[in-house]
Amino acid sequence: MLSDLLENVSTDSTVGNGAGGAADPPVDPPIVREEKQLLEVVLRKLDGAAATRKPARVPVDDASALIELRDALAEAKPEDQGSILEQMHRIEALSRQRGKGDSPPVDRKSPYFGHLRLEEGGKRRDVLVGSRSFVEPGGGVQIVDWRNAPVSRLFYRYEEGDGYEERMGDRVVEGEILARRTVAIVDAELRRVVAPQGTYSRDLRTGAWREIATRTAKLQIARDGSTAAVVGDAPRPPVPAAPAPAAPRGRLGLEESAGRRPDRHLPAIAALIDPRQFELITQPSSGLIAVQGSAGSGKTTIGLHRIAYLAFAEPRRFRPERMLIIVYQRALAAYVSRVLPALDVEGVNVMTFSAWAEATRKATLPLLEAPVTDETPALVMRAKSHWGYSAEALERWRPELAVSAMDVRERPTFVAMAGAEIAGFYSLRPSRTSWELDNLWVLPKFMHRGIGRALLAHALATAAGGGATEVIVDADPNAESFYLECGAVRRGEVPAPLPGQPERVRPQLAFVQTAAA
Repeated sequence: MLSDLLENVSTDSTVGNGAGGAADPPVDPPIVREEKQLLEVVLRKLDGAAATRKPARVPVDDASALIELRDALAEAKPEDQGSILEQMHRIEALSRQRGKGDSPPVDRKSPYFGHLRLEEGGKRRDVLVGSRSFVEPGGGVQIVDWRNAPVSRLFYRYEEGDGYEERMGDRVVEGEILARRTVAIVDAELRRVVAPQGTYSRDLRTGAWREIATRTAKLQIARDGSTAAVVGDAPRPPVPAAPAPAAPRGRLGLEESAGRRPDRHLPAIAALIDPRQFELITQPSSGLIAVQGSAGSGKTTIGLHRIAYLAFAEPRRFRPERMLIIVYQRALAAYVSRVLPALDVEGVNVMTFSAWAEATRKATLPLLEAPVTDETPALVMRAKSHWGYSAEALERWRPELAVSAMDVRERPTFVAMAGAEIAGFYSLRPSRTSWELDNLWVLPKFMHRGIGRALLAHALATAAGGGATEVIVDADPNAESFYLECGAVRRGEVPAPLPGQPERVRPQLAFVQTAAA
């Protein structure tokens, strides 16, 4: 058993970092020595398994066989249809089973990220948790896949010292978690060990191990796609050593000293999944699921690992090429594209909302094509000229009326369609609670048809949904009556003289409303 190889390591005080002598470096902490010895055993077993691994099976085209049988069924006599259906059912069953035992090999550079020592019925065993499974014949090294193995639930649901009672297969298993540790292994070298007794990190320059502040961490992913491990103090037994300086917050992939950690992607993320997240991730497949929470509460973590779990549990139904992930920020899209392959889910299409919306618009309205420009839209100039302004005034206002591609991407912007033609549009400039109606324009030929009122109502609802308690409008004097009729109040005016109109002013209006719940 694997635990037999490690039985006496914690009391062996002669194990160090090098040869004996007066200049010996400091002895590694017992937990670190144990984990280093465990890793040596695992790597040796993995290397032995790689040398004896059977060659890959010749792929079998079950789909083509089923298609041939389906065509034969259509032309078969009634008395022959039963045998053909039986063949189809047999091929389907074989296809479901085929390859279940052929999982990809464990990554030797980072074979696991969790270590459990369990005691069940007076017997002890060590179980490792990783992204792929490896079971040595004879009950030796056992690495379980976090997505599938029932025993992986123990890693996420329980802490060291907890008793457990879980159904595994057709029996209920009772036991105790004797040890629960999180490790970081990079390039087949142990870099970090996290346990209730302490957190130990290897200095990449000197190779020496040091104990750092024992902290608890919870994964958070911000809206911009950056990941962070929010760190807080964890209760621990007192030790006769000076406390390490505490850092209130550390980014995932960074040491507490702010030095970059090489284990900044999957291993750290998988180890930071909390029990509630694990329950959500591993629920049986169902219909539509909505995950709600504040920024940084772990929604992205749950979503990505949920995708990995479903792709693993039901690969024929949840194929990566049939999945689509839509996010708002390009940084988050890039992050998701990096993390999913590390979760063994490659080939998923990841798009920003703007890119998806543009592709969908082109697919549904292929005739609605217009070049991207940062110049003032022709619609705006035609609507403005409808009020009788001179060509000189319109040209002077053209830069102020421009709507850039960046404005459209970063601000809520909506159009009103009349068939395949844009009849009008509006855009909002968000802030905390006071949003500004940046643009609201309707082509002259579509005026007095209710399109302006519909656009305004939509704009006010959009702002309220974003938390606005008021929407302000720097209005053209010709549009003041329209806004007042729609419920705006006048708060003031600003001078806006024109040649021949020295008293001209722009009314400052506001719609006061209650933010949407």
